[in-house]
Amino acid sequence: MDISLLELMNGQVGRSAIFDLFINNIYHSALVKGTVLMLMFWSLWGRSDVLDSETRGRLLAVLVIAPITVTVARISAFILPYRARPIHSDAVDVNYVNEGLHNYLDGWTSFPSDHAALFFCLSVSLFYVNRKIGVIALIYTTLIICLPRIYVGFHWPSDILAGAFLGVAIAIALTPPVTKWMTRVYSGLMGTPAMGWLYPFLFLVTFQTATLFIEARDAISLLLKTITAL
Repeated sequence: MDISLLELMNGQVGRSAIFDLFINNIYHSALVKGTVLMLMFWSLWGRSDVLDSETRGRLLAVLVIAPITVTVARISAFILPYRARPIHSDAVDVNYVNEGLHNYLDGWTSFPSDHAALFFCLSVSLFYVNRKIGVIALIYTTLIICLPRIYVGFHWPSDILAGAFLGVAIAIALTPPVTKWMTRVYSGLMGTPAMGWLYPFLFLVTFQTATLFIEARDAISLLLKTITAL
């Protein structure tokens, strides 16, 4: 099934140079992917009808759950058996949207997709805040963030499905308890000097979330390598 679905989608590569260029740009662009979901987050934060502490707590829970989801997805990738990405696999002949992808992340396992895990988790978490925005986020995550990764041959369909299941499960399990905790935190910050640091902190977290915590992960990796070297 994986091979059939991959060949069905990737087999369209080369039919339209303009469409291939469009998908290639979407695939590489953090602005088109995570940034859009973070704009949805900020649009909900700024609405005058969601200024109560509980709703703000529910929004803050979105950002707390996000790094947890990425961490769980990466740990899962490390402990599960290695799975080559389609572009690095001998099981299927992939049509390249961009020849530069051939060696990209070679040796990195593809299962599960951390993109699917994070952004499906974010979408479901946003659904808890606003159903309309949540549905839009789910559709956007499916069509714009995840399907292009299959189209270019960077993930098997089951990688995306497993990542989506993981993200949705984490969102459903953690959103209620984390919301209660963050509601108390937000209520405690109101009217205190510490409130002035909330927005700079939220900017940092939403920026990292939009880019899948790449810089944070690189910094942790560098720290671990330094400790090992010492």
